[in-house]
Amino acid sequence: MKTNSKYLVAILLAGVLLVPQFSYGLTGTNTTTPIDPNKKERFQPKDSSSKQVDPRALKTASENRSGDQNFCTQFSQKVSKLSQEVNKRRSEAIAKVDQIKTEIRKKDSERKVDLTEKRSENEVKFNENVSKLDSKVSTLSQKQAVASFKSAMIAARAARKAAVDKAQADFRAGMEAVANERKNGVASTTDAFRAASNAAIEKAKADCAAGVDANTIKDTLNTSLRAAKTELENDRKSFDNSAKVQALVKARNAAIRKAHDDFKAILKAEIAKLKVAIGAGSGNATSTPPITPTPTSTPTTTPSSTQP
Repeated sequence: MKTNSKYLVAILLAGVLLVPQFSYGLTGTNTTTPIDPNKKERFQPKDSSSKQVDPRALKTASENRSGDQNFCTQFSQKVSKLSQEVNKRRSEAIAKVDQIKTEIRKKDSERKVDLTEKRSENEVKFNENVSKLDSKVSTLSQKQAVASFKSAMIAARAARKAAVDKAQADFRAGMEAVANERKNGVASTTDAFRAASNAAIEKAKADCAAGVDANTIKDTLNTSLRAAKTELENDRKSFDNSAKVQALVKARNAAIRKAHDDFKAILKAEIAKLKVAIGAGSGNATSTPPITPTPTSTPTTTPSSTQP
């Protein structure tokens, strides 16, 4: 029993002495590592003049160099696609403006046809009413009054037609100018964007050739392209033409409304004169001539449907 007790005591003492070794290793306060008696260690003399290189560091450096080469290779291959995309968007933007101009001209042509038809119908009705009125009067003075009324209204209709046509022509010219301004703005802003993009691409190519770090190249390229895109968006906002279109619509409608109002005023005055002339000739000053030429209604335009 004494032998066994001494053996147990020795084991306990050995355990107590080993505990600090393990605790130091776990807490990091001591870098001493327990020696495995079953592990064979290879001891080599230290060479203070040489440093050992971690193979993982060599692998990482190799991967970085490979990544640089891959980025530059892929970038060179994608440059042409980027340029094609920029050119494509520029062409699409200009084509859209041209399409809007075509739609404006088409609608204007349709309005001209419709206005011509209404004018022809009103001309026929006017002549029919004047003929009916002339057939109902008998005296010379009455017939002269009808002829005077007809001449005055023909002149009034011609003046109204000229004013309406001028208003429409001014509106069309203004819309063409707005559309051309937008087209030129699209072309200039996209050209500036393309130039900035090409400059960023050329710098990236030069950096690749000079062996600049791939991350630096990518960051510089992305920053330049973002700046070019922001500039493009700001430039596009600068030629918003909705206010100009609204002003053109208001001016056109106001001119046409004035032409109709002037025509109505002349019509009212001539009818009053005709009443007096016919009434004086027949002894009835209250008779009303059966003629009321109806002016063409004022056309209206929705700005959003004609905005270039």
